[in-house]
Amino acid sequence: MKQKILIATTNQGKFNQFLNALQSKLGDKYDFISLNDINYKKDIVEDKETLLENSIKKAQETCSDTGYICLSDDSGFFINALPNLLGIFCGRYRKSFSTREKCHDDILAKLKDKKDRSCYYETSIAVAFPNGKLLTSVGKCEGFVDTKYDEKYIGVNISPNGAHAFDFIFIDKKTKKPLPELTSKQLMNTNARGKALKKIIKLLS
Repeated sequence: MKQKILIATTNQGKFNQFLNALQSKLGDKYDFISLNDINYKKDIVEDKETLLENSIKKAQETCSDTGYICLSDDSGFFINALPNLLGIFCGRYRKSFSTREKCHDDILAKLKDKKDRSCYYETSIAVAFPNGKLLTSVGKCEGFVDTKYDEKYIGVNISPNGAHAFDFIFIDKKTKKPLPELTSKQLMNTNARGKALKKIIKLLS
């Protein structure tokens, strides 16, 4: 009988991304469910000082509450020239603006006279087991902030909140393309979540 892994999210888009990656590699060993499948409503506060600590806290607490193996992640967007602006708190920063576009305009204005536009995404994943076992992985995607906001993305409802709301002004260092223009396969090999997922899949195999 296959074990179940609870992916600690109510976001269907994120769940599908995890499911597509995990099912193809681990589907013979595990079944995957989301918080929606078990009607889990508890809001676990991410109050730690690092992304990894936040993902571990959520995985362990959800595992303890439900009895399932639990996978949780946390992501941050970091701009080297503005070290105190985003980072682990980028989701709160985004939500302080009424629209994603206003958020992006604010970042671009703050970077106007900065020579260094380098930035990176970081994603941490933790998998907690009922027996206390813990697996972790970290993925990083480097790039730079674009000099303008492409009008074709205005109103496009992809990742409107949270860390990945910044995909539209992030130019990937390797491909020199905005992340929304990359294929699913490219993202798996390029973006921070994809890299962290590949590592955790190896650990779960």
